[in-house]
Amino acid sequence: MLTKYEQEQAELNAKLDELRPMLAETLEQTQNADRFLRLVRRITEIDTLTAEIVSEFIEKIVVSETVIVTPRRFSHWKDEKRQEILIVYNYIGAMPMLETAEATTIETREKIISAT
Repeated sequence: MLTKYEQEQAELNAKLDELRPMLAETLEQTQNADRFLRLVRRITEIDTLTAEIVSEFIEKIVVSETVIVTPRRFSHWKDEKRQEILIVYNYIGAMPMLETAEATTIETREKIISAT
């Protein structure tokens, strides 16, 4: 009976050793989310976007190469191009992009900007 108890105790200790890093990682993620929420609460209404505000929220922005999705069929048409942009926020990391945002082309963005 004692050997069975010792074996069970050893298995539980091994499982505990496996779970400790996961717990530490989860606690760190929770703390980072709390830090980000405190930052958001502190700056609730932004009248103008300044470099200081951007640097507080964003760690880095990664812009990939432009990829031609559909080449022009006629000389007066524009190429359909796509470019991926990854925004890495402070404390919480990169957020997944929505499918519709990924499919937005540069040409579409130009139309939106010129319409405003």
